[in-house]
Amino acid sequence: MAVNLSPVFGVAAQLFNDNGDPLAGGKIYTYLAGTTTPAATYTTSAGNIAHSNPIVLDGAGRVPTGEIWLTDGITYKFVVEDSVGTLIGTYDNLTGINSNFIAYTAQQEIQTATAGQTVFNLTTMQYLPGTNNLSVFVDGVNQYGPGASYAYVETDSDTVTFVSGLHVGAAVKFTTATPVASNVANAENVAYIPPFVGGVATNVENKLAEFISVKDFGAVGDGVVNDTSAFTAAWAAADPQAVFVPAGTYLITGTLTGNFFSFGGVTISGGTVTISTDIDASGNFEAKVTPTGEGAQISLSDALLSSSGMQRGRINYYSGTEVEVIVPNEIIMGGFRFMGNYKKKRAPMYSSGVSYRAVVSNVTDLGAETVAETDNWYAVFACADDGDTDVTYKLMPFIRVGSVAGSVCTLNYGGENSHTITPATYTWGANSLAGVECLVINEGSNNRFSGRVTTITANTTTTVTLNAIGSVGAYDYLLPAPPGFDHYCYLGSFYNDSGSAPYNIADNGIMAMSYMSDNQDPNWVAAGAVAGPPGNKVMWGGYVSPLAGGIIMRSALSTSTSAGGDIYTNFSHDSSNHVIGVHTYYKNATAGTSTQMAFLNINFSIGQFMYYWVDGPLAAQRILGQIRAQGWIEP
Repeated sequence: MAVNLSPVFGVAAQLFNDNGDPLAGGKIYTYLAGTTTPAATYTTSAGNIAHSNPIVLDGAGRVPTGEIWLTDGITYKFVVEDSVGTLIGTYDNLTGINSNFIAYTAQQEIQTATAGQTVFNLTTMQYLPGTNNLSVFVDGVNQYGPGASYAYVETDSDTVTFVSGLHVGAAVKFTTATPVASNVANAENVAYIPPFVGGVATNVENKLAEFISVKDFGAVGDGVVNDTSAFTAAWAAADPQAVFVPAGTYLITGTLTGNFFSFGGVTISGGTVTISTDIDASGNFEAKVTPTGEGAQISLSDALLSSSGMQRGRINYYSGTEVEVIVPNEIIMGGFRFMGNYKKKRAPMYSSGVSYRAVVSNVTDLGAETVAETDNWYAVFACADDGDTDVTYKLMPFIRVGSVAGSVCTLNYGGENSHTITPATYTWGANSLAGVECLVINEGSNNRFSGRVTTITANTTTTVTLNAIGSVGAYDYLLPAPPGFDHYCYLGSFYNDSGSAPYNIADNGIMAMSYMSDNQDPNWVAAGAVAGPPGNKVMWGGYVSPLAGGIIMRSALSTSTSAGGDIYTNFSHDSSNHVIGVHTYYKNATAGTSTQMAFLNINFSIGQFMYYWVDGPLAAQRILGQIRAQGWIEP
């Protein structure tokens, strides 16, 4: 930082009071000119140690360090008081010695005259005619004033004409000194002192560089001059800091990338520039943020809220083509939901657009298909774009994998009784799902629960290609997000039956009751004892929602013996003797054929399957054993 010696009390000064006594303990307060805003002064020409403010004089009335140095480019006011605060004098509009002096650019050109030459055309310099800034020397003598030997006329800025011709070989020198500026200083040498408590001084150059504009790089903004290069240069200098675009019309060639913003009033013609306007139509400032790991910028007016603890919607049968979704007044865009938790932990919130329920159709509200798939599970989503007020409701099918080749999954029938590879076809367009997020519900051995999110990169009517295939294999379930929206939130699921009608369903947001099919897994044995543990493995995929974490199951069996005794149908969540449910059947000796049903809630732990075995004294007499899904558990 440049400093200059103060013209008042600057060096070796001694101050006195009105009686002529040294101003012992007197004080010099230093302010910005015309104000009471304190301004720093310095002890030496290094400008790195500031005086106290006020400067307290010593016993002899002198500045303790002997010198006062002022920041170059700043105009000061000094107020002098005695030790008890009596005003001695005020000195305003002070600048350092040689501060902001007038700078000149000196130029000269020497020519040799030909015989009788009167007109000289300047080729390396120019001057300002009529401002007395041109001097002309002939053979070393200044030709100034009425007594000059060679009078001349200042014809124009690069021409001088002599009244009479010069002799051959005369040496003619032209000199000029043009003022560069008056009261101008290098911004690096001008201090900026923030007018705030605790503000830290810097210089004007650094302060101005905090804010980068396309105008700094020559943009005009008149819609005529091409400003493409200015935009490109500004972004190259600012990256990753955003570049300000003042109001105007900017002619652009092509598509520019970068982070540009404005306060409104900007028009781009010719090409394309994405400019974030942070002042809305009402003139209100709108701050924007990028949520960590959550994608594009959003406004704080679209409040980022936590989805933790948020319940999903409640799905109920409404008509032969519709379900009703019970939703709150506002919905946080939590993305996919898996085992009771939304995947996007912080997300914007939108109005549900309804006071209590939304009616969603499997004909008019499909998210990607033209016709809904029969015997298929469907998910209900609330969707919104940045700037929307209300959500839009869309249906997306759960899709089941039949086989995998590389990253390409061939799709399989995904409804009830799906125990063989049966290809499925969906009525969506090629690559209509490209770029959407996709929930991997199962993958790995035993179709284990997964819950990771990847992206679909391509699709046909019978395949999807995943960005990260992981361990996805046959009979695993996937759920694509609705395409074409910035935000989405999973609300619940239902089964679209063979007549393309939703199954009867009553859902309280945790348990969903319905009337499903008997489990026809080939591993289910309907008669006699079944050895175990571990017993036989029964798959429930397709019989309950692919996102179900448990099943509400009806178990039934009959016997045809007159003997009395017990039968125990044991259910384990894994292949060990970890029994979590038992259907106990008791028959007394006097009865004939009898039938018994029981309802059990069985939680899934690894995937949607369970092991069972049948034992007890009458196990061999068991006939007509059945298990049927009556609903599922999905918190």
